[in-house]
Amino acid sequence: MSAAAPASRRDRVVLGAGLVIGVAVLLARLAPRLTDPALFAEDGTVFSIQAWVSGAPTLWRPYAGYLHLVPRLVALAASPLPFHALPAVYTWTATVLTALAFLPVLSPRIAAVLPSPAARATAYVALCLTPHLAEAGGVVASLIFVLGTTQVLLALLAPPSGPRARLVHVGEVLVLLACVLSGPLVAFLWPLVVRRWWVHRARGDLVLVGVALAGAVVQVLVLLASPRQVRGHTPVVVPDVLLRRLGAEWVLDQAVVVRDAHSLPLLVAAGLVLLGVLVVAVLRLGLLGLWLGLTALLTPAAAVVAYGPVYALPEAGDRHLVLPGCLLLLLLVAALLPPPDRVRATRGRRRRWATPALAAVLLLAGAPGLVAHFALSPRPVVPTGARLDAFERCLEQRARTCRISYSPRGFVLVVRPPTSS
Repeated sequence: MSAAAPASRRDRVVLGAGLVIGVAVLLARLAPRLTDPALFAEDGTVFSIQAWVSGAPTLWRPYAGYLHLVPRLVALAASPLPFHALPAVYTWTATVLTALAFLPVLSPRIAAVLPSPAARATAYVALCLTPHLAEAGGVVASLIFVLGTTQVLLALLAPPSGPRARLVHVGEVLVLLACVLSGPLVAFLWPLVVRRWWVHRARGDLVLVGVALAGAVVQVLVLLASPRQVRGHTPVVVPDVLLRRLGAEWVLDQAVVVRDAHSLPLLVAAGLVLLGVLVVAVLRLGLLGLWLGLTALLTPAAAVVAYGPVYALPEAGDRHLVLPGCLLLLLLVAALLPPPDRVRATRGRRRRWATPALAAVLLLAGAPGLVAHFALSPRPVVPTGARLDAFERCLEQRARTCRISYSPRGFVLVVRPPTSS
């Protein structure tokens, strides 16, 4: 594999602008949660309190049927802090890690998919705009779904070359290790890592393959050994989830989708959008485009297996749609901005611009949904500073049962005094 040409000053400016704009977009979307932070769901009832009570042994403690290494590392690192600082620390940490999770898309080693600096910069901004962050945005527990995108991006990179190749490779291995030990998505994504080795035949990529395969085996074994029940709901529900949650929420505000959930024109439009993305992905990337497109369409099936028909309802949350939504945007940007030599080599002016034009139409179709989902709502339950301080004093006493309500509505963190043996 030949070394990539050094980036020009113009290229660095374009990539830097994409990074700055993407981070600014993410901060703007999460502003209501960053300015008025609150713990959310398992961030409170599972990770923070278990790290506070049990410390480092919680790193390998399964939850909901799989390991959550990254959320537990965050919780462990934050455990010495006063409790009233945790909402801000968790929200900001999740936001920063989300911005970092998308960084591989800026690498020139992803040129086979995104050939130009402009394409890579656009893709980074697009990932920061992914509409399915209403539940996962700013939540440490939901980083396991954001990191699914990181796994895909790492699998799409060419092997590193040059004087720092070994250092870069070690970094990739560590990042992939953290990703595969954080949630179940590696069970779907490990073949992409195998593909990277198969395409480039780099010896170092065998280590990545080993990490991905080991992670998939570990997560499956943990699931099988856990008390969590896998319901195995009928696959008929999967198209409903794809049309109503992934496709319809791509083109419209969630409130409109809820109101017109069974509207035939809405479902047809959603289906056409998803089919269109699959078509442009194949036209631009061939079998790889088909693979990534089907991955986007099939990974929500895991949520259906776990939750059943209820996952077709927006109330079920959108954390399982983060990776599919990111993949759709990635494929559309790749089709919109193909390599210049590919455009010139295509015969016929109409055919030359057909794929980028269709990708542009699909992006425009998704514009209303992107706008509607841009601003993420604040948390419905935000404990006051006084309430947080009172809860912290209660924890320090270790002699009383301590309670505090937080988001989502109805969640209560309860800590009971340790029992004497």
